[in-house]
Amino acid sequence: MIRTPLILVCLLASPAVADTTITVDGGRGPVVVHVPDAYDPSVSLPLVMLLHGYCGTGPGQEAYMQFAQHVDAGNFFYLYPTGLFDSSCNYWNGTPACCAFVAMPDDSSYLAALIDAVKAELNVDPLKVHLVGHSNGGFMSYRMACDHAGTIASIASLAGATFRNLSSCHATEPVHVLQIHGTQDTVIDFDGGFINGVPYPGAQETVDLWITIDGCSTTATPGAPLNLVVNLFGDETQVTSFDTGCEPGGSAELWTIQNGSHSPNLTAGFSTHVLDWFDAHPKPAVGTSYCVSSANSTGKPSRLYAYGSPSVSQGLPLTFVATNVPTGVVGGLLFSSSATQIPLFDGTLCVGPSFQLQLPFLISSAGGEVRRTLVVPQTPALAGLVGRFQFGFLDPGGGPAGVNFSDGLAVTLVP
Repeated sequence: MIRTPLILVCLLASPAVADTTITVDGGRGPVVVHVPDAYDPSVSLPLVMLLHGYCGTGPGQEAYMQFAQHVDAGNFFYLYPTGLFDSSCNYWNGTPACCAFVAMPDDSSYLAALIDAVKAELNVDPLKVHLVGHSNGGFMSYRMACDHAGTIASIASLAGATFRNLSSCHATEPVHVLQIHGTQDTVIDFDGGFINGVPYPGAQETVDLWITIDGCSTTATPGAPLNLVVNLFGDETQVTSFDTGCEPGGSAELWTIQNGSHSPNLTAGFSTHVLDWFDAHPKPAVGTSYCVSSANSTGKPSRLYAYGSPSVSQGLPLTFVATNVPTGVVGGLLFSSSATQIPLFDGTLCVGPSFQLQLPFLISSAGGEVRRTLVVPQTPALAGLVGRFQFGFLDPGGGPAGVNFSDGLAVTLVP
């Protein structure tokens, strides 16, 4: 059995954190979400979730890594839930190796529901949902990337590991992954090992597995070294990236902390480096928004996003995501080769005036999202075509017509 003690650091003054918070419930009671003080509900922001190690807690992990102090300046939503308690410790059911030693709760669905609960209350950018975890929380972050690849843009794992076997990860699309690991970790070995007889991969093997999942080249690109640990001399952390040839939205990176332990004494810059890495690794946005939408019964305007590849030579998926849609309503993706701006029902029609409805009809999730994936046709003659898209939906709790729309999204097909 492994335990992850958090380093107790004496500070002369606690770092300032965002004063604004709300609570959400993913099914296990309230969880605090930090919100930037200057939050504008009409503007979507990234979401960062921190997952603690075995025997840790959400607040304890935050005290160790200290992301909350950056919420206002970084302009993101932030939460740090606590896992269930087994016979002795709080834990997450990450991979077979770590760390559900007594029961096997569905933590993956719980954390997904927690993300949906935040989306239902706040305007979350669906292309910028990030997870960071330590030890058991790192294992759980990889589990979330495998189980909810459509939701998670990127993860960062300190002293965690992914599934031992590639077949156990069912990622439906690429995810950016960052593995951070100390070479002198005696709890989760840098080179891999066993927990209660169950194997887990080492740091490089974890990265190699995600190179395969993300379709990346095995050619390594060295980066500038980093100073992540207080009591190690100089820039002790070696950066190695695998970000060439990847499918859109995927990459893998390894930060090797030379002589680093399992719970290193992190520098004040650690959280900044991780947040900067998240900023550089969203899902790949495609298209340009136009034709502003009006607020619906959620109190927020619905917005349409797209990510993936608009290339007519590759024939890759292009995924559309409508956000801030009332929960559990029916709607559909509209397409036209022309744009308009006509008041219609309780909103504004942005495509057409003639348009096509991309069947089937869709039902919005508990987080107020709707997703539709189209495969770009491999037809070179279509390069340069600008498609206009919009999501229309029933909104019985909104205006008198009970129908509203997202904004418009213009997508240009490329060679």
